[in-house]
Amino acid sequence: MEKKEKLNKKVIISIIAVVLVIAIICGGYFLRLHLIKSSAIKEVDKIFSAIKSGDEETLKQYVNEENSEDTDSENKEDSENKEMEKVMLSNLNYEVLSADVKSKDCIVKLKISNKNLKEVFSNYMQKALSLAFSQAFGRVTEEKMNAQMKQYFQEQYNSDSVETVSNEITVTMTKKDGKWNMSTDEEQLVNAILPGYKEISNLATTMQ
Repeated sequence: MEKKEKLNKKVIISIIAVVLVIAIICGGYFLRLHLIKSSAIKEVDKIFSAIKSGDEETLKQYVNEENSEDTDSENKEDSENKEMEKVMLSNLNYEVLSADVKSKDCIVKLKISNKNLKEVFSNYMQKALSLAFSQAFGRVTEEKMNAQMKQYFQEQYNSDSVETVSNEITVTMTKKDGKWNMSTDEEQLVNAILPGYKEISNLATTMQ
């Protein structure tokens, strides 16, 4: 009887030991997944903060430098349009819907929201035509017209009457040599950040 009890105790201890080993292994695995997800999402935060603030130096870390050519004219144009870009991104928001680790990648699904650029552009063009007629008849100077257009553009992006559009996209975060890189469909990303951009771009191409 005593031998049987000792045998049962050994069996129970062996089972507990196996369970503990499995628990430690599983715990370590899920902890690793959690750390990878947290690290990838933190990097996504940095990217979108940089987009919203116009931090080009940070963004350069995530783009292929071969595709980014800086010229004096481009830098001058960027400088002139910087304020307008800030207005266009002032209402940009995003939400992480899910993050799944697959091998060395972390697949992150995002919901991105911003004001409808197509609607803003349509209203802006109507206002521009109205002011252009006023300038033609000498009622408004070019300087005053430009100032009014700039103010109107800002008002449109802050207006509750302009629709906020949300789009869902998927980005892939890949860690290589200790550095995270983001890859996604660039067209979808731009159109999510600036809803309606694709339609405006297509319209501009058609008019050329």
